[in-house]
Amino acid sequence: MFFSSTNPLKSIRRPRASIKFCSLGIILLTLPLQYVPIDSDSSETNISLSGGTGSYGVVSRGCEGQVLEKHKINFSELGGSLDHKFAGAPLRIGVRSAYVNDRVLVDDINASGVAVTQSRRENILTINPFLNLEGKTVAAGIGYFYADHSLAGTDDVTRINPRISGYFRIGDRRKTYWSTSYLSTPAFYSQGYFQTGLGFGQDPKFDFWLGMSVAPYDKVGFLAKTAIRLNRQLYLNLNGRFGSSAEIFEHGVNVGLSYRILK
Repeated sequence: MFFSSTNPLKSIRRPRASIKFCSLGIILLTLPLQYVPIDSDSSETNISLSGGTGSYGVVSRGCEGQVLEKHKINFSELGGSLDHKFAGAPLRIGVRSAYVNDRVLVDDINASGVAVTQSRRENILTINPFLNLEGKTVAAGIGYFYADHSLAGTDDVTRINPRISGYFRIGDRRKTYWSTSYLSTPAFYSQGYFQTGLGFGQDPKFDFWLGMSVAPYDKVGFLAKTAIRLNRQLYLNLNGRFGSSAEIFEHGVNVGLSYRILK
């Protein structure tokens, strides 16, 4: 069931990210792992589907950073993407979409006049058309991010409505490269809104990426992503994110398949 608060900025509690990601969202950007390098003279179409689950912490803190209240939020998600890379050109266009089953905490007053915290489920649908320019050693992209419900914000009460996604990469994806991202994967809850780290693509049958991510998680955590080549066209994507905040285990696990069509 869909749920929306009449006053989301005051009544719905959300996790505090350890960085101000509203202002950094435009400049923190990464290439999704399922994109496998191809010759520039070939065109490529990618179709991917994935599912994930995990939990993050909603933590209220005092002026000196002390923990006043904490809650563990469980979520699940389904995501998919479709994109096309044009032959002889660095241009890639596509669209990502996700369906997230989240839980929000709502402050309310009971019959005795006492403030209480209630839990309600919320379903979030996102659509993210994007455009990438991908060179051999440098790549960048940007997209429009739509969500029918606001997402977790930078503290325990604020919610945000991001409108931009994107990525930036330096280095050859067939070798070692660095990338950083903001909302540029369908599984943006389990992997995290913000991602930055190093990728290793020397093995044509196995792509590996190690880094960090934050949000909706309260604290920065460790993120590992792999793409295993099952055959010339099919890839298995395995992603795991692990961390903790206020003694809450913050984690996300995501599994998916990518199908590549070359012409």
